[in-house]
Amino acid sequence: MPTQENPVVPSGSCPSCLIPSMYTASSTSMYSPYSPTLDRCAYGEEVARVVIAQLSDVHIPGAPAEQLAGSNPSDRLKSVLAVASRRSSAVLLTGDLAATRGTDDEYRALRALVADVPVPVWPVAGNHDEANRLAALFGISGRNGRCDYFVDHSGVRVVVLDSSRDKLVGGRLDAEQVDWLDTVLGGASASLVAIHHPCLAHDVVSSPSMRLDDPSLEALGSVISCHEVHAVIGGHAHVPLVGSFAGTTAIVAPSTAYEFGDRVDGRPTYREGPLQYFEHSWNDDGSGFLSRLVTVSDEVWRPLT
Repeated sequence: MPTQENPVVPSGSCPSCLIPSMYTASSTSMYSPYSPTLDRCAYGEEVARVVIAQLSDVHIPGAPAEQLAGSNPSDRLKSVLAVASRRSSAVLLTGDLAATRGTDDEYRALRALVADVPVPVWPVAGNHDEANRLAALFGISGRNGRCDYFVDHSGVRVVVLDSSRDKLVGGRLDAEQVDWLDTVLGGASASLVAIHHPCLAHDVVSSPSMRLDDPSLEALGSVISCHEVHAVIGGHAHVPLVGSFAGTTAIVAPSTAYEFGDRVDGRPTYREGPLQYFEHSWNDDGSGFLSRLVTVSDEVWRPLT
């Protein structure tokens, strides 16, 4: 079975963990701006790149047709995966994969949605998830009851930390997790760290319930600043955000389910919002890290003449 050090199944694909051991890059339409391992500059020059897709806060309900905040999260995830899995070598789901509390029905529905994705799928536990059940679904052993693990992927170590805590909306890391992170980052030349809860202060994520708590931020920053970390990526805020943290970049991905807006009369607002996700890419030696916000729509890409 996969471990926290190598959650990818050694051969074939395991029906219990949904993580294929390899993928075959298929050709894409001439109207698609990227293929899975080729990036293009504005003038069409192709440069070999490793691309992973980051989707967040997918909030899959137990019933596929169930509505959540006026949207159908299952259909929206299908639409994003159809694009993201064609353009990337792995898909990272940065938390809140379940609509409510990580029930069996919710994870069965999630399993059905990602079962045919032809690239590895890596989960991150969020506050709406049940971490142990989620880890078992994806065949990850985890650590100390947390969904913590890492994957070495084409020159970059992708490290996943579980910031979820039972009955808490906000995020927290304990000292043992931070010590483990320090050790894991020390064994890699370049890393990408994924945590569901943001490490940014912003209108949407400034309250303790919308980010990591202060002791966790301080401990995390002290470790991140000592290593070569391309970015700390997450979700939870349901809006795309980019900022600085501990000498690197912090990136918050939007939700594929629905978007949060500004408060009106002290109350949070939301809408279905654009269907978006992040693509993170780098050269095959781990250098040249780049992030791009991708919008999925029915519009046709036309050649520029």
